[in-house]
Amino acid sequence: MDTTYTRLVDKVGRLVIPKDIREALLFNGNHLEMELLSDGKGIKVYKDQVNKDESKTLDSYGRLLIPVELRQELAWEKGKQVEVKIVEDHVILNDQVQACEICGNSQFLFKVKKKFVCKGCIEDGNQSILQNWLSPLDELVSDFMNGCDRLLSFEDPKNIDHTKELGYRLQFLLQFLTVPVTDDFYKSLKDVNKLLAEVRDREIVISEFDQRSGQMDDKKRANVFVQLNQQIDKKRKKHQVKLEQKLPPIINRNFYEKWNNLKEELDYILTLKLNRRLSQYENTFQDAINEYEVVIEKKDENSRVAIDRLNSVRTTAIHLNYIYQYLDTLYEKDYRSDANYYKHLQKQFETINNLNNGLREFEKHYKKVDEKKKHVKAVKKQLIEESFENVKQVKF
Repeated sequence: MDTTYTRLVDKVGRLVIPKDIREALLFNGNHLEMELLSDGKGIKVYKDQVNKDESKTLDSYGRLLIPVELRQELAWEKGKQVEVKIVEDHVILNDQVQACEICGNSQFLFKVKKKFVCKGCIEDGNQSILQNWLSPLDELVSDFMNGCDRLLSFEDPKNIDHTKELGYRLQFLLQFLTVPVTDDFYKSLKDVNKLLAEVRDREIVISEFDQRSGQMDDKKRANVFVQLNQQIDKKRKKHQVKLEQKLPPIINRNFYEKWNNLKEELDYILTLKLNRRLSQYENTFQDAINEYEVVIEKKDENSRVAIDRLNSVRTTAIHLNYIYQYLDTLYEKDYRSDANYYKHLQKQFETINNLNNGLREFEKHYKKVDEKKKHVKAVKKQLIEESFENVKQVKF
């Protein structure tokens, strides 16, 4: 008899032996012995004429009770599909009808949590997962390229600010996904982000210093800010020209081709240990906080160092904000609260970061300011003290 049947294990651990098989092997009313197959994937059932006390018999419905130790060995639980067929003078109960749970294919099968899935369905599933990861990045790349096209008019400072944020968001996410720093797309992206930052960071400092000079009663100090702005604006214009010259050759069709080439290599995302990767970032964030808290205890003499340490905290907070926002679009798990926490920290750091950038520009240009040294020093002291006061107000 070549017929193969499929039967289910019930909640008690019984399985119906088909009538044709029972009659062919004269199983009805006889004692039956069971033993595990040598490959460990099924059971051999045969008539036992010796160990009648330990053997089993079929009930009136043709059901065979499979010993619990065999069921545990094979992980056969209620609802388990078992293949039943005759081989010579005995019955073979195969571990499972080996067919793909999705498409029914019986070839190239892999066991996934007690179910079989074929190679084709696994590949389709992997592509679906990969596309789920890449779709938000595709959209981000498109928005970034469109932003680069718009900002060259320099009519609205918000254009360059928004595009700079998109660029850094994309760069930080690629870092999280462990994209090599030598990748062509990644290198081009970093080059553009640097060009954008050179212009936008100076625009923010100029706006800040302009506001300060207009609000000061001390005209000498106000003039220090005015002269600093004149020097900073010269650099800003140079970098703006540089941006106008270098951006179009980078952000073009070739840039998008580099992105497509990178996407083809990102299938390793499927093996990314997400929780481990997040832990690495969280640990880096906590280490940065610890270093900052050590410095802050030393107070004013280390105020600049404290600001630098806090900038490390800020950078990691920005990374984690972008990462958790991204993950929130991919998974059912709620990552929004994590993203909001780091976004809140990021907001706290904005004023401090702007002051820190202002101090850097001051260091570069103060020697060209035509005012007495005491006024120049007073401005520097004011910026440092104000920065440090803001630093002390940060709450984690």
